Amino acid sequence: MLGESDVPPDLRRTPAEDPMDSAPGDPRVFPAGDPVGPAQGAGPAFCPGCGQAYPGDALLCIRCGIDLHTGEQIARPAAPEGDAEEARAPWWAWFPAVCPGFFRAKTLVFAIFVLALAAGCLAMGLVFLVMGVFFTAVTAGALGVILYAQAVACILTGDIQLIHDALVDFDGTRWTAFFFALAVPFTVVLAFLMLHGKAPQ
Repeated sequence: MLGESDVPPDLRRTPAEDPMDSAPGDPRVFPAGDPVGPAQGAGPAFCPGCGQAYPGDALLCIRCGIDLHTGEQIARPAAPEGDAEEARAPWWAWFPAVCPGFFRAKTLVFAIFVLALAAGCLAMGLVFLVMGVFFTAVTAGALGVILYAQAVACILTGDIQLIHDALVDFDGTRWTAFFFALAVPFTVVLAFLMLHGKAPQ
């Protein structure tokens, strides 16, 4: 194995030419004692708000939202689990928000009156249909459907207004409720009529 003395002088490298050596003033080497970043081995940092201990390189308390280096509040504190459960709305809380008309006396009375008119028109339509007066039956049935939709719209908005004005104020949830309020009862009626028509005489 060759030693340093066995290498010819013209092939020897000085410390400044050797990238593995550390020469004074070398820009690649940081002066001793200068921190390059957070010290990985630093002691724990304690939150001034809750006293929670964190590693020395931690920046923020996840409970209080306090900067561990400056002590300033820079984020919204997290709510405790118990408070979050108490603040959570019950499962039925959506009903008063979607159908406020049930909780306003004037709107509810008006909706019931319109529903009674709708039921009367639909009953007349069925009577005319049995009598064979098809055009009158369709007209009475269509009027009954419009009155029913008017009552549902008043319930969903909570105000007494025409159906055209009510539909303008609908959001996605009320459109869904309006669709189901119209589709479900008429689907049941049509299914009943179809089954009744197929029943043996």
